[in-house]
Amino acid sequence: MTPEQELRIERKMEQMLKGKREIPPGHDYRWQRFHAEPKPHKQVDFRKQFDDTFPGAPGSPGWYKKKFGKKGGK
Repeated sequence: MTPEQELRIERKMEQMLKGKREIPPGHDYRWQRFHAEPKPHKQVDFRKQFDDTFPGAPGSPGWYKKKFGKKGGK
């Protein structure tokens, strides 16, 4: 690769990264990765939807009522 080509690539990279924020000193590099964190409200929604879809599935509230009655279960 010639020095001119290298310089052209360097300029393109600088232009591309111009608007990106840098990592603050002393911070974890994952500070911008919000999608990596689990969202507990989605688990609650999933469980409710699953129980609504499959009311007789093992582990569902309807299944516990049927199997254990009023004495046990969730």
